[in-house]
Parts: sequence; structure tokens; C-alpha cells
Amino acid sequence: MITKALDFDDILLVPESRENNDTDSREQIDISTKFFSYDKSKVLNLDVPIIGSPMKGIISPNLIVELGRLGGIGILHRFYTDRNLWVKDISYIKSKDVDFGVAVGLDDDYYKDALDFGARIICLDVANGYLVSVKNKAQDIKSYIERNNFDAFLMAGNVVTYEGTNGLIKNGVDMIRVGIGSGSLCTTRKVTGVGVPQIYALTGCRGENKDFLGHLVSDGGIRNSGDAVKAFVFGASAVMLGSILATTFESANNGIIFGMASRKLQEEYYHGVKSIEGIEKELTSYQSLEDFINEFVYGIKSACTYLNKKSVEELGIKGANFYMV
Repeated sequence: MITKALDFDDILLVPESRENNDTDSREQIDISTKFFSYDKSKVLNLDVPIIGSPMKGIISPNLIVELGRLGGIGILHRFYTDRNLWVKDISYIKSKDVDFGVAVGLDDDYYKDALDFGARIICLDVANGYLVSVKNKAQDIKSYIERNNFDAFLMAGNVVTYEGTNGLIKNGVDMIRVGIGSGSLCTTRKVTGVGVPQIYALTGCRGENKDFLGHLVSDGGIRNSGDAVKAFVFGASAVMLGSILATTFESANNGIIFGMASRKLQEEYYHGVKSIEGIEKELTSYQSLEDFINEFVYGIKSACTYLNKKSVEELGIKGANFYMV
């Protein structure tokens, strides 16, 4: 069976009729969000529904600190060749007293030190969330978190189906990264032919009964606040931003940004190249993170006034009508 799957550009949201719309001001809108642990026993609150992606060359300690100050949360990337530099960066972030996350791979135990430093999110940073090795590693990390009573959430992915989401939740994952091949620096869809348009992926991962609201992170392809609003309507509790954050002065952008499966990253970190599923591109930083967040948040609030929703949470619970374009 062939199914028409929708992406961000395939739809537009329909405003509610004015007589039923009692959301009169953007100042009324609550843009905070929350994530639940896999067993619903804990809640992670974010004042701003934005998560900084753990991308080398984009995320930086300064960006993580500033994003935390502004109400979101950033995740430190895992592509360090010098453990001492990793310790220096995470120590600096901890000293600023903001929430932060740390990315880890399948073959390292950095998560133990990251938890000792106070990380609120451990992100198992693997592109394919369907692998048995990802589920096994998730079990190991979750078991360590629970045995030692850390107030931390486990994030993993990436998946694009209900079955993929359910498989991770059942193995202790709290926050699910949704998206395969959707990032602007990712070429997985071209190289492998694998991927699902993001609106369809979010809808599938959420489930028909909205089973996994409070667990989904829309990861990849967010180009503006309008894309974020659509992601919230279809099940995401936050959006993970990568390339778009490279426009800020606080990012690690030095004029060239690149995907985490690009030739550049593989040569620098792995000293060899396997499957190239990412690109490099030139990009200049031109704005402060605070200005970017303020404009992005304003766009979300403006959408809520059109859609008669008083919060980001309502966007996911109540949804919105839409047209295909």
C-alpha cells in the first residue's frame, strides 16, 4: 500500500473562527513544556520548548549556558578527542547553574561522569534507534540512573514509527528523538533511500490515542517557528534545533557547519570514512541567541492566538485543523 506522507511544507494550519477565539494577546500564551519519564514517575519542565542539538561545530558551552538561561536546554556533543577538554567544558557549564544535557555514544561510559556533573539529560546519540544495541545501551544507562537515584532523563532515537517509539520507551527511554534524514545537513534519504516526512513521522510516533505525548522531540528540519508550531500540533513536546542555532554568536560556528555523518566529521573524529550521510556548508553567525529565541518564541505565541490555544501543551492535546497545500 502506498501512503501519502506529509512534511512541514505540505500543510498549513487553519485559524479558529473569531467568535470562538478568546485568546486575545500573545502575552497570555504559556510556551513552557514538560516531558515525562518512561514510567510517568518524573517530570522534566522547560520554560522554552527548545533543545540544542549535540552537533560539533554548532553547540558550544556558551550556547548551552545561554540557552539554559533563556529557558531551553542544550546538549553537549560527544565528539571530543581530548577527555580533559570535555571535563573543562562540562565543568564550565555546571558552574553556571543551568540545566544541560550530555550526548554519549554506544561505546563510551561518559554518561557516568556526566551524571556526576549534574546533567539532566543523557542523550544516547545514535542515528538509528531501531538497533538492538541502542536498546541494550539504553537499558544500561537507565539502570545506572535509577540505581544511583540521579534526577536525569534518558533521550534516544532516532525513530519515525510507533513501533520504534514503543520499543525505546519499553527499554527505559524517556525522550524520543523523532526524525530520520530530516536535517538540513543530512543526506541519509539520498544515500540510503530511508526516511519519513516529519509530520507523518510525528503522527505515527505519537499514536492514534496520543499515547506518547510528553515524550517526543522533533529532531531535524526545523527552519523557523512555523515549523515548530506544526511539530507541536502533531505530537512534539519540544523541537531540537541544530543548523539554525549556528546563526547565533554563541554557537561554535566558525563559518563552516557540517552534519554528524559528513566526511569532515568522520575524518576528524574517526580518522576514516564509511558511509557519508551529511554535508558541509558555509554559514555566518549574525545574531545573539537571545534575539533569536525571542523572535522564535514570539512566532509560536502568535500562532497560538490564531489557533485559539493558550499554551504549547494545548497545541499537542487539542491539535488543529489543517489544509494540504
